[in-house]
Amino acid sequence: MDTALSVDKIQQLIIKYEGGARANVFVPNVSWGYFKSHEADLVKISKQGYMTEYEIKRSYSDFLADFKKDGTHFEGKVAHLYYVVPESIKDKCWEFLMQHQFSEPYLRGRYNLLPPVGLMFYSENGRMSRPFIAPHLARFTNSNDCDYRLYLEEQIAIMRLGLLRLWMKKEHK
Repeated sequence: MDTALSVDKIQQLIIKYEGGARANVFVPNVSWGYFKSHEADLVKISKQGYMTEYEIKRSYSDFLADFKKDGTHFEGKVAHLYYVVPESIKDKCWEFLMQHQFSEPYLRGRYNLLPPVGLMFYSENGRMSRPFIAPHLARFTNSNDCDYRLYLEEQIAIMRLGLLRLWMKKEHK
């Protein structure tokens, strides 16, 4: 691992960076019950109903493994996707993203479903960076071309998954 921080600690850093749990709804490990082809390490639902996905990586090999999976993050429901990596590997990860931004297996001919992909990094002392967004995708950041606003029913379904995880976690303590 390129970091000693746990996934739980990194999730807490992201939530704090994004204004805390009072500002937005955050749900960890969203997969069954919402996404068809992947699991999101952490999702944020804004008050306006837009979803941001944070894909947490603790090593460069973990980062690369994400691109070898059959599933895709681009199901058309995520407005923004950020890979969150340790500061020590941020340059390698950014270079990889810039070289492979539009390659298979992610797009599968669905360019209109591609959310802005960015990179955030964290230091071992718990500092989060501002997101970097791929320059060729920056034009999407402030438009609705790729934003999917969740219906209220979808927002409730994701919040329900979060509560189920909370109670299951408490049950196993």
